[in-house]
Amino acid sequence: MRPVFAWMIVGLLLAIALLGAVTLAGALQRKPPPVPTSGVSNGWVAFADDQGVRAGEGPSAIYLVKDGVAERPVIGSPGDGSRQVCPSFSPDGTRLAYSEARINVTEASLYDVAVVIVTVNAAGMPVGPELRLATPSTDVQDACPEWAPDGQSVAFLTNASGQPPELWIGHLDGTETRVAGRDAIPGGGEFDWSPDGTAVVAVGNDDSSLWIVPVDGGAPRLLTHAAPGVHFHTAQWSPDGTRIAAESYTNPSGSYTESYTVGSIEIYRADGSGSPIELAGGDTSDPSWSPDGRGIAYLQNHSSGPPDIVALMLDTGEVRVLVSHSLLTGGIAGFVWAPDGTRLVLLYGFGDPPAAVFVSVVSDSAPIVLTHTTFDLEGWPDESMISWQSVFP
Repeated sequence: MRPVFAWMIVGLLLAIALLGAVTLAGALQRKPPPVPTSGVSNGWVAFADDQGVRAGEGPSAIYLVKDGVAERPVIGSPGDGSRQVCPSFSPDGTRLAYSEARINVTEASLYDVAVVIVTVNAAGMPVGPELRLATPSTDVQDACPEWAPDGQSVAFLTNASGQPPELWIGHLDGTETRVAGRDAIPGGGEFDWSPDGTAVVAVGNDDSSLWIVPVDGGAPRLLTHAAPGVHFHTAQWSPDGTRIAAESYTNPSGSYTESYTVGSIEIYRADGSGSPIELAGGDTSDPSWSPDGRGIAYLQNHSSGPPDIVALMLDTGEVRVLVSHSLLTGGIAGFVWAPDGTRLVLLYGFGDPPAAVFVSVVSDSAPIVLTHTTFDLEGWPDESMISWQSVFP
């Protein structure tokens, strides 16, 4: 019986080995193919000529421009009594969302504020019917939309006079969902979608906290609370969803309308673990992740003269100068990455009252002027007035 038993053991081991080999071969055959590159390229640049809502001023409009094609208005026109601002292309580049309102120029106020979504053709022109999302209780400022990563909805803040804002999501089917109300601390300030579309990071009502707010109505989670005298301005999620870059400023008076003393940028882990990393360099602002997530660009401000645009490369720790202040004679109101990550477009201001031309730059090369007209910068909240379209094959 012993030889028979031994052969049975050997046979069993051979069968297990054979089964393992077959399983391994099958696994290798079923290994998913490499994720193909998106092939995204750069399309139109949309921007708003924002003349504010001061008494006696005319309305704003949304323009399109790109290399070799002069700027042209596509939404809104002088004399129509309306204000169109905060253009935002959908992730696939096929739709454009923006904030629209009527202007009471006598009282310098807005009313009938709405988020509008239109489909655009290859020329960037609106085609077909528009979708209007009413913004409940909004009567004092624009409702700047921000697209969800899947392109099926937009998030925006609503404001009522004397009240903290609410965070709402409008869907392409015309329905709307309130995510955070005035009684919730997270509904207070600037926000940014998580890459998976399940949450937003938001600046709290007190401007001194950052919150992770689930869009399904779940309980918000406190990410961090600032030190006394420090206030958050913006927060932005990294493309891989693991980190959040936050811009803060120090202002003893507690009022953002006055000049802050020093701005800083900290990078937090999105799960709340560990300690934040503060970017070196003194006065820094306007963090913006590169589309591939390998680096983060920001303004390196100086005590006098224009800032530099620099980028921290996360894999090497190298700090690169993307745009030197020596190339510019005016100020930078903001900047955005090109969809393919190879270029930047700047909101470049100079003069008094402020005006702007747009320039496109590649690394630290000479800027390319995109617009040939100056546009009013008075009411611009940085880069929310500009959006670069993604084009897919």
